[in-house]
Amino acid sequence: MKARYSKILIALTGMILSDPSYAQQHLPANWSVATHIPPDSGQTDQPGLAGCISGIYHHTLLIAGGSNFPGLMPWEGGKKHYYKGIFALKFSEGHSPVWISAGPDSLTDNLAYSACTSTPAGVFSAGGENENGIVRSAFLLR
Repeated sequence: MKARYSKILIALTGMILSDPSYAQQHLPANWSVATHIPPDSGQTDQPGLAGCISGIYHHTLLIAGGSNFPGLMPWEGGKKHYYKGIFALKFSEGHSPVWISAGPDSLTDNLAYSACTSTPAGVFSAGGENENGIVRSAFLLR
């Protein structure tokens, strides 16, 4: 009986998705840049961070660690750099968001590419990597 319902559901989904009017809908999207991540230790600008720890805690966006290629790109022979700074983007109703830095050496070690999730107790981070290889620790960021 379950297989029968599954086949019906698959058929209905296919019919809906193959409808030309469904595929031609245009949904409006407006994008804007509210702010930029501040530069980390030894940087004058922030080219962006990959694999940073990120999550929301008490209406504040927390960004920590991460990696990038601050000099040359990897295909030009650039070396990946890992960070341990923590930044918080505080949101206040009626005001522009404000970045607060906890300092360039706020994490115990450089860290990027960890699994992270927001919880009521803080942003949980597990694992990751840095210039020494795989990191097997976990912590709560608040």
